[in-house]
This record gives sequence, structure tokens and C-alpha cells, in this order.
Amino acid sequence: MKQGPPIDGRVPLEPGDCPPKTRTADPERRRARALEKQLENVLGEQRVRVSRSKVTRFAVRLGKCESLARLSKLDLRRTKPITDILFWIRKADAQGNSGEVLWRTFLAGHFGRSTALTPDAEQSAGKLLCAFGSAPCWTWKRVSSSPDILRQWLNERRDQVKSLRFGNHRKYESHKPPILYRVVSSFLEWVKDNGGTPSSAFKTMIDGAAEASFDSLYHSLRHVFRFGRTGTFDLLCLLGDLDILPVRPGSCYLIGSTGPLMGARKLWGRKKPQELNRLADSTARALKVPFDVFEDALCMWQK
Repeated sequence: MKQGPPIDGRVPLEPGDCPPKTRTADPERRRARALEKQLENVLGEQRVRVSRSKVTRFAVRLGKCESLARLSKLDLRRTKPITDILFWIRKADAQGNSGEVLWRTFLAGHFGRSTALTPDAEQSAGKLLCAFGSAPCWTWKRVSSSPDILRQWLNERRDQVKSLRFGNHRKYESHKPPILYRVVSSFLEWVKDNGGTPSSAFKTMIDGAAEASFDSLYHSLRHVFRFGRTGTFDLLCLLGDLDILPVRPGSCYLIGSTGPLMGARKLWGRKKPQELNRLADSTARALKVPFDVFEDALCMWQK
């Protein structure tokens, strides 16, 4: 016998029927559409000719990078195991030891903790700090007072040091003891030249304006061996995201980059790096997208 309609008034689905579509669109998709419209307007004002398909694809990528950035900042605030350098950064912060906080964050920046894609890469900075043990060994006090002991230890533990891994933005770095020691000794020299302690070296360039402070530190830290443009940018973003220093990028800092600059050329054509940086900054500002998110979107999009 054929059944009548259910009491609630809904018609049951027959075999092969598709469920009704919901009216609630995916938030990420809605955001991408909104970004696409805004981006079209901004590019029109810039008198840049870009195909509709390129604008659509970049808007989707930009929306995804926004979502990933939010998730990443939430993850930084979650409780971490003792194998993670973030655990030891928070512990030093809770103890009020600002110099140790900055030293440990420097190690996190060098190993690319913020772009780590594997457990090995996530744990490497912590492994070095703890000398492959369960408690900090190479503290700022010890390293700054006896750097030669660190150099000797790196050579003696060459096989263990070889197991260290780096984050995605630092994948071309070396774990060879002489190079790793040179990175640390270069940071020691930078601190010495800027006040003698990590706190003084970083905080003498903090002037109250987050973007200006970022810029001052960016141009100063680029002199540290093997940091350059990407390492410095990511380290300062990490310091800001962890609420260790009041710093925030006020530019995409495309000059000297590789991937982000290639992404900018895909969008605006073959212009000089200075002009591409200006266009990227003005577009990020018009869209009200953080500069580090816009920079990441350009880098990911060009791939």
C-alpha cells in the first residue's frame, strides 16, 4: 500500500533523488566571491587588465589563506607538548624571562616553526634548545657566555644534529654544524651590537607603532646570517602572532622575494619590484587583508 505524506508535511525522498540544496552558502566561498568583486574594482582603479579567470582564482586563494591564517593563530595559542619550542617559549614568558623568550623565538624562527608541515620540523627547534633531552640546555645565558661550548657540542653531536628538519619557508637551510653555529653566532653579534641582551636589541626598535617597529626590526635583522627577507619576515610575524612584541607588517615586503614576487607578476605583469610592491600593498590595504596574508596568497598562487 502506498504510504501517505508524513505528519510533518515533508515528502520522503524516492530512490535516486538528490537531497534538497541548502540556501546557506559555504562561508569561504562567499568570502571568495566578495573578494573577487572588490579585487575587480581595485584592479580597475589601477587600470590593470587581468582576465576574469585569474581574478577568480586569486580571490579563492586569498580567501583560503585568510582561513589558514586564522587557524594558524588559534593553533599557536593551544597547549603544546614539551617537544615543541612553543611550549618552552610560553614557559619562559610565564616566568617573566623576556630575554629567554626572544632567544627561543629566534630558534623557532630559524627552524621555521610557523611553516612546519611535519612533526619532525615542529620539534627541531625544541630538540636543539633541549640538546635532544627533556629540559632546556642551550639557554640564552649559557650560549651567550660560552658560545664555543655550543660549537663543540654541535660537532660532537653531528649525527643527531643531522636529523633536524626545517619548516616549509626554511627548507633550504642547512643542519651542518659549522653553518648552524654561524647562524647562532651571527645572532649573538647582532644582539651585542644592539644593546647586549635580546630584550634591549629588540625593544630599542619598538617605538609604539606596530608597523614602524616591524619595519625597523626587519631592516636590522636582515643582517643576521641566513635570515634574509623570508626568515626575517616570518620571525617578526611569529613574534607578533605570539604577542611577544607589538609588531605587525605594514607592507608585503616583496622586494627580494621569489615566490610572492612571481605571484605579483602573474597579477600585475612584468613590472619593477618596487612598483609591484606598491601595487600589492595598496591592494591589500583596499581589501582590508593583512599584509602577511596577502603576501602568502601571492606566494601560494604562483605555484
